[in-house]
Amino acid sequence: MSKETTPSKPTETTIRPVGTSPFKKHFKFFVFVLVEFMDGMNLSGRIGGNVYQKNGIKRNFANPGVFLTPAAGRSKGLFSLQQTLFAGLSVAVQKAWNAYGFTYINRFARVKALRGRGAFTRLNVNLTNSGQATITTPPVSLLPADPLLRGIVLANNGIHSLKLGYLPNTNAGQVLVYATAPVRPSILKPTSRMLKLIGVFDGTAASPVTLTTEYDAVFGVNAVAGVGLTIFVQVVTISATGNASPFVGYSGIVS
Repeated sequence: MSKETTPSKPTETTIRPVGTSPFKKHFKFFVFVLVEFMDGMNLSGRIGGNVYQKNGIKRNFANPGVFLTPAAGRSKGLFSLQQTLFAGLSVAVQKAWNAYGFTYINRFARVKALRGRGAFTRLNVNLTNSGQATITTPPVSLLPADPLLRGIVLANNGIHSLKLGYLPNTNAGQVLVYATAPVRPSILKPTSRMLKLIGVFDGTAASPVTLTTEYDAVFGVNAVAGVGLTIFVQVVTISATGNASPFVGYSGIVS
């Protein structure tokens, strides 16, 4: 007896360019996140459409508006310049920077080491912003600069003046001053975007320092206004080697 058989279907062959996948476009996402493993897992940054804050809060990512202000343009240009200058250093000097252990505090308040091009750029940006001479070889000292202590913000609505009282440093150091516009009293802590670099002064000089002109140049004429509003100030000392002190924050109510 003859056995009937069902003809098999011809095998289909799909030709696809090498290195491509029909699913690739459906799984594309960007990762800009700092991950740290300790007792648990901490996230800080962006993964795809989610933003993870270091306090454990997750929110949806929204594209921020791009505002290229003169200050932002200057900052980008300064970083680019330092990158170029590092590339022009001799191999021996670059190796010295690679062995230099510049430390900083990351978003998880952990002390991290920064070496090579990163250390060169960070220190020279600090020196440039504070009006001091830049360096080409790694400094000997790894110690941070002395912070500016016992600060008090004196803001006056009547004469639109802003002063900062403090305990002068015994060691040399230029102080970068960041400030906010006057904000409502319900704001207890400023965000980083609220703080603007307004100026620099000698931390060894007699207290107080008047910051009215610098403040008005950033926030507008007679910007110190609004009785009862709060002005936040953050200061960081930069030593002659580019090492920075911890940021110290103060606030004052406009009187």
